[in-house]
Amino acid sequence: SSTRGAGSPKLEDSTSKAQSRHVTSNREK
Repeated sequence: SSTRGAGSPKLEDSTSKAQSRHVTSNREK
């Protein structure tokens, strides 16, 4: 459980950053 919780934040952060980039790209278009 501890290991899983430690990996979740990193994954979420990566997805959040990727989503943010995608949104910015869409806006530019």
